[in-house]
Amino acid sequence: ETAIYREISTLNDDISNYAVVDGVSFAPNWKLSGKTNLSVLGQYEIRDFKGTDPNDTPVIGEKRRKDKVATLSAGVDWEATRAITLSALYTYEDRSSNRALEKYDYNLIELRIHGGF
Repeated sequence: ETAIYREISTLNDDISNYAVVDGVSFAPNWKLSGKTNLSVLGQYEIRDFKGTDPNDTPVIGEKRRKDKVATLSAGVDWEATRAITLSALYTYEDRSSNRALEKYDYNLIELRIHGGF
C-alpha cells in the first residue's frame, strides 16, 4: 500500500492544539508461507502545528513548531496455531524540529503473542 496524504491531526504542543500533516508512506506486505507474513513500512511526514489555543499566551519570538518525521519498520508474523500468532517488529524513527527539545530518534523492538478463539 502506498499513500500520499494531507490530514488534520490532534497532535498538539504547548501553544498549538492541532497539526496539519503532509506525508507519504509505503507499506508492502508479503506472504512468505502459509503461516508467515512479512510487513515493511517507510513513512515521511511534515507536521505543521497550528490552531493556537486562545487560553495560551505564546512566548514572544517563538516560532510555530514544525516537525519532520521519518519512520522505518519491519515485522514478521507467524501463525503458530490457529489461535496463537507470534510477532516481532523493529521500528526506527527520526524526528527533526525547529525546536531543539522536540528532536529525537529511537529504536523500538516489539515481541508479541496474540491469542484468539
